Amino acid sequence: MSLFPPSLDIIQGLYSEDVIFHYTKASTAIDYILFKNQLRFTPSKNSSDPIESVESIISIKSEYDIYSEEIQKKNALFINKLIEKTSSLDENFHQICFCKNNKSDKKEYYFQGFKYYEELFGFTKSRMWDQYAEKYTGVCLAFSKEKLISANKSRLKLITGNVKYFSFSKLENEKLEDLNEDFLNKVGEDKFTKIALKKIINGYFIKHRDYKGESEFRIGVQFDKELCNYEKIRGKYIVGKSIMLEIKDSLKAIIVSNFTNEKQKEDLYYYSIKYDIPIIEIEWKSNRIELTDLKDKKSFYEQKETFSRV
Repeated sequence: MSLFPPSLDIIQGLYSEDVIFHYTKASTAIDYILFKNQLRFTPSKNSSDPIESVESIISIKSEYDIYSEEIQKKNALFINKLIEKTSSLDENFHQICFCKNNKSDKKEYYFQGFKYYEELFGFTKSRMWDQYAEKYTGVCLAFSKEKLISANKSRLKLITGNVKYFSFSKLENEKLEDLNEDFLNKVGEDKFTKIALKKIINGYFIKHRDYKGESEFRIGVQFDKELCNYEKIRGKYIVGKSIMLEIKDSLKAIIVSNFTNEKQKEDLYYYSIKYDIPIIEIEWKSNRIELTDLKDKKSFYEQKETFSRV
């Protein structure tokens, strides 16, 4: 067992519906996120998941062949314009992904700490450490969801939500692909447009059920050059490339891996002091994981070194 486990207050503070977790490389956290107090939105279409990145091929279906040539032409013009709009929405949707804590069926007063409750936490997901935190050498940052959203909602029109997970057979009904001409003629263009756009937005928060363990929460935005931040690239200031999410005052904790290199741990420790937040090391054992409060550990070794010099 770790000599410096985090206090129960720290552990309970991270197990909250308000706390969400973002996995990344240690270098990205140090050089960009924590240095600039910003998270970068990335295009949804850059995802390696084909459910998200492959463009929808929208077609028009009708069970009946009873419409006049005039109605068919009118419907075709409307649907082509709608396809243009939905394609633009898809192309310009940018997102930042987080993990939530898993829900417990136990009462709060049973919660005694980390051991035996490991799977409840959003920072213990092995698949996420492997895939997004540079094969366990990176970092996981904990944020207050409420503070993240409130700090940015006046500047950005955020689209937020929990990701839902479906089988392939159900995905077909959840994502917009086929436009029903019969339904269009029944409800009219305005209502049909509202329903179609709602389905498009819902599609930004859908994945195959194989990803269910990620327990994902997303913050999204439609790309707009007017909302982009200035960036200095190769000595020149550039605007129109990236939209950033401000994270000031929303950071709750830094979780590092015991595989993270010592120099990066020192840098991350500095940020934990700067922002007055916990920094926790997660140690991977052959049959379990343990947590260490790096602030307590650092304090202990500093005292020990001082004592040895006297």
